[in-house]
Amino acid sequence: EYHHEGLIHSIPAAVTPVDSDGNGITDRVYVGDTGGVIWRFELPEYNSSHDDTDTDYHSSFRQNYWRATKLAELGGSVGSVNDRRFYHGLSVVKSRDSIGAFDGIAIGSGDRTHPQSAPTDIQNWFFLIKDRIIYADANPTDSAGVDGRSPYVIGDLLDVTNSCINDSDNDADSGNDCSGSDLLNGWKLLLEETGEKNLSIPLISGGNINFTTYLPEGGEADSECAPNIGISRLYQVAIRDGSPDIHLHSHLEGDTLSKTDRYLDLASGIDGGVTAISPEVGLAGAQQTKLGDQRPNTFYWRELGVDVLDASPSSP
Repeated sequence: EYHHEGLIHSIPAAVTPVDSDGNGITDRVYVGDTGGVIWRFELPEYNSSHDDTDTDYHSSFRQNYWRATKLAELGGSVGSVNDRRFYHGLSVVKSRDSIGAFDGIAIGSGDRTHPQSAPTDIQNWFFLIKDRIIYADANPTDSAGVDGRSPYVIGDLLDVTNSCINDSDNDADSGNDCSGSDLLNGWKLLLEETGEKNLSIPLISGGNINFTTYLPEGGEADSECAPNIGISRLYQVAIRDGSPDIHLHSHLEGDTLSKTDRYLDLASGIDGGVTAISPEVGLAGAQQTKLGDQRPNTFYWRELGVDVLDASPSSP
C-alpha cells in the first residue's frame, strides 16, 4: 500500500503509461487529478545489480523504488479562478527542441461535473508541459532526478494565447517571436470564451495537437422555449508553441495566420474529442479535419553476413 501526502484529490481520468526505453515494459505513468496536479509515477524495472549494494532490494524493490512525484501544480483554491481540474486523460509525445529531448504532456483543464459553470468560477487553459527527465528514475535519493525538482507552476509555462502565432517549427529561426529558451518548460493556451473548458483527451499527430472544448454559452437555442445547450470547438495547434497550423477558422489562403485560426466551431453539445479515422483524417463530431502526417515509416533490416548493405545494380 502506497501513501503520498500530496495525493488528496480524486483521479477520475485514465492513466497514460509510458515505456521509456522501448522494451515493452511500462516504467512511467502520468495522470492529472481534480486538484489541478499532474502526477508522474515512477515504476523502474527490477535491476539485479542492486542486490549487492542493497540487501533489502530484492524484498522491498517496489515499496522503495515505485513512487509518485508531482510534475506540475496548475490548480488553486476551490471556487477561485484558479480552481482548475483535470477530469480526462492526457497524451504524451516524445519530441526534441533546441534545448534537447523531452516528453510533451498535453492536457486541458475543465470541470466535467459543472459544464455550464459561470465564467468567473474558473480560468481554464490547455497545456503542453515538457518533461526533460525522459527515462524512469530508479534512484529516489538523487537530487538531480524527479524527487529533487520542484513541480512546474502555471507561471513557468509561456502564455502563447496572443503570441507565437506565425512562428516556424525551427527553434533556430531568428524571426520567431518565441525562442526555444522561452519554451523551455512548455506553454499554455487560454480558453478564452465564456465558460470554455476542455472535456476530452487530445489526439497528437504529425507535430500537431488536436483537441476539443465546450462553450456553454456558444451557439443559439433551437427555439424560444428551449435552453441553449452550447457548442463544441475543435483546436489544432503545433506541439512546439501552440501556433495554428492552417487557416482552420477563416478558411483563407496565404502565409499569415491569426489566433482564431487555431480553432473551428463544431455542432451543439459536448463533443467527445478527435478520433483518427485514417492516417490523414480525423473526426470531431460530424466534422472531418486534416491531421498531421502520421503515416507509418518504412524500415528495412538485413542479416549480417548474408544481406549486402549497399548493393549497386549490376551492369547489363
